[in-house]
Amino acid sequence: MRTRLLIPSLLAAVFLAAQASPARATLATEIQLPAMTDSADLILRGTVEKRRTTDENGRLFTQVTIKATEVHKGSVPASGRIVIRTVGGAKGLIISRVDGEPEFALGQEVLLFLNTDGFYARTVAMAQGKFDIVRDPVSRAEHIVRDLSGIAFVTFDPRGGLIIEHSDTATAIPASYPELVSTIRRQVARTAMMRATALRAVEIARAQTEGVR
Repeated sequence: MRTRLLIPSLLAAVFLAAQASPARATLATEIQLPAMTDSADLILRGTVEKRRTTDENGRLFTQVTIKATEVHKGSVPASGRIVIRTVGGAKGLIISRVDGEPEFALGQEVLLFLNTDGFYARTVAMAQGKFDIVRDPVSRAEHIVRDLSGIAFVTFDPRGGLIIEHSDTATAIPASYPELVSTIRRQVARTAMMRATALRAVEIARAQTEGVR
């Protein structure tokens, strides 16, 4: 279900977004699959191996270790593991949660769109970059689902103001895991070809300039 609101200002948006549904939500722009694919440094399928929450000067952070089983863009270390850092977690009696942050369960199979900084990885656009892989109990076919309940999507209305849509689903994406992977690979190949073409055009222009000199 979507809740749609047209409001005149960002201040009103923040207030109304909190009132628009039973749960609070982080305001964000919805990222379409092609843009998410282009934005990610690393796209992989993996299994959640470990979770560890640390207290850093009164703030909780959780490090999630993912064992990669498929890599669709970028590369992983020789160990095949990548560590994702999320804000929030549970330590002792203290629980901290940030709406819109992805949540991970041990043993969970996931498809992730990640940005890396050399130490940790972060999902692209918070929970938008995490897809859970589930199997049909009868056919064993693999499907993907996303939990976006902690995000309220914001768009600009041509009449002025903002539109807030709060939903546990977003723009339709392929529900079949193999179909989603095929879409990702096509986008990766298309972007690589466009970049190669642009680079070649620059090289030709540079050679022509040097020839004139």
